[in-house]
Amino acid sequence: HDVGQPVSRVLRMLQPQAAERSIELRLIADRPEEEYIAQMDAGSFEQCLINLLLNAIDAAPDGSSVNVTLRRSDHGIQLEVQDEGAGVPAAVREHIFDPYFTTKPNGNGLGLALAREFAVSHGGPLTLRPTEKRGARFVLTLPAAEVQHDR
Repeated sequence: HDVGQPVSRVLRMLQPQAAERSIELRLIADRPEEEYIAQMDAGSFEQCLINLLLNAIDAAPDGSSVNVTLRRSDHGIQLEVQDEGAGVPAAVREHIFDPYFTTKPNGNGLGLALAREFAVSHGGPLTLRPTEKRGARFVLTLPAAEVQHDR
């Protein structure tokens, strides 16, 4: 499946929610003219992305942005979700992917756990990586699919 299509769909779907707080959702692709074909279940991928983006929107301050970056790497297709919030405190980093662990008063602690489960079941990791500025940056890597061209 082309990763870019469900990413665009989810960004459009969450745009009104982000706009309520003047948060800009941006898609950045290292090769915007190409498709990013990965081996994945598209419906599960969309739910994974919704979970990551809802967390990012929730963490982002009003008037900031959330960036979704697509890139190819030696390891496959990478999708990065980065917000401009306060980041993930060091004391909770090792638990953020645990089921039912949450720091939100109204959270259920399943969003990141389900996103990680999706990643692992599709042969790729979901990691929290350091950022150059503020915020949190989650990176999902999916195996690139072999594309067969018709001749």
